[in-house]
Amino acid sequence: MEEILPLKPLYSVWFIDRATLWIDKQLYGDSQLIDSLRPYCVEPEFQNRTNGSAYRIGRFALNLRQPTPAAFAILSSYGGVGDVFELELAWDFIMRTHCDAERFENWVRSHLVELWRGNKTVCNYEGTRYSGNRHINQTAMYSNRPSKIEKKPCVHLEWRMRGARAIHAAKCDLDNLAMMDDSFHRAFWEKRIRFVEIDLTKLGRIVLGMTRSKGRLKQSWVTKVTLPETNKIFIYDHLYRIGCFFKRFYGLDQQELDDLQTLVDVVKKRFGVNYTQYTIVLPSPP
Repeated sequence: MEEILPLKPLYSVWFIDRATLWIDKQLYGDSQLIDSLRPYCVEPEFQNRTNGSAYRIGRFALNLRQPTPAAFAILSSYGGVGDVFELELAWDFIMRTHCDAERFENWVRSHLVELWRGNKTVCNYEGTRYSGNRHINQTAMYSNRPSKIEKKPCVHLEWRMRGARAIHAAKCDLDNLAMMDDSFHRAFWEKRIRFVEIDLTKLGRIVLGMTRSKGRLKQSWVTKVTLPETNKIFIYDHLYRIGCFFKRFYGLDQQELDDLQTLVDVVKKRFGVNYTQYTIVLPSPP
């Protein structure tokens, strides 16, 4: 891993960035509940979702930022606390400087893939990279703000879940959150993402075979995809060259080509080829 990373994080931390739960009307505005939660989370607040809600009409919610398991243990003892329906689990890679954080985010962008994602499309909004629509289950990543836990430069990666059913299926309901530890966080991320390196020889052969069979590849473009075995020193040059190929034939812009997930999505959509057929799995950064 040391040979592949452009630079190593100082360390990384897992935590719950935000959680929102349904509550009964009688708990709404309970100052005693808020006071009991304050030592274990940031800015606990009640939310009235009865007007213009995208969720159920006539429901009240409790929003917690950076809650610890102790906060959920307290809520478990209260009557009138319902399901968790919004949850964001975070993984911060702590860096020495903001410049290092930006460089490491570029590395993550060019090596991160999700194990399942449906028909989502990567997008960027105000310095944050989203793996899909900003309002559905997805990952979000940025490096232009300090860690909310460590207050140091970082690359912030989070998995956002919406809907009580999806959160329950991920085993992140109230009782499990009250017992969450590092082993739970590690298993959660290992089940959902991988850091990989493209085997450009395999990808080139796949693209060459598929496009030749459909008559969409000129012989003069063969050198763009049939590259030699990947040399780690020139990995970004190779990514750029194969990016030029996809830009030429599939209309991707340069910003999208810098993101491995976009390339993976195009190959799957155009050729029906899963990323496991042309990538090498790397260990997770520390």
